[in-house]
Amino acid sequence: ANRERILPRLVYRDASGALVHWVAECPRAEQPWGLGCIPCAEQARRSGGAASAGGCAFACFGFGRAAGGRRQPLLVKALLRHGNHAAGQRSEHQRIIRPNDAHRDAVRVFGGQQVDWVELPGPSGRASASPATALREAEDDMSPGLGEV
Repeated sequence: ANRERILPRLVYRDASGALVHWVAECPRAEQPWGLGCIPCAEQARRSGGAASAGGCAFACFGFGRAAGGRRQPLLVKALLRHGNHAAGQRSEHQRIIRPNDAHRDAVRVFGGQQVDWVELPGPSGRASASPATALREAEDDMSPGLGEV
């Protein structure tokens, strides 16, 4: 249920101007399931894993893997922070969470640009009052995770 609410927010604008998801499931069947960041994974691949993104769980599609095959909740706040979508990362005047420069740079390398906010309907079906309020509500509603994996 949480996937439908959070996935539309995990986007960037590609070189053509289209909104595209940066998050995806591991594309390789021979590897364990995990979520990853498409631009960060590509940047790490191109740089031979030497880039700062190379050490990130999102760059190797390892985010959300449970140890020993157990089920665990996905941490939504980590997803929002990776893509620079957390409320405290977006405000130039009151930035309290450091932006993820590696993600931003990976998106830029491929001609894309960071998207701070996507206007989505709130729980009432109407557009949210403000980006900060809606994301704060999303973070609160979805803690601790997207669901179990």
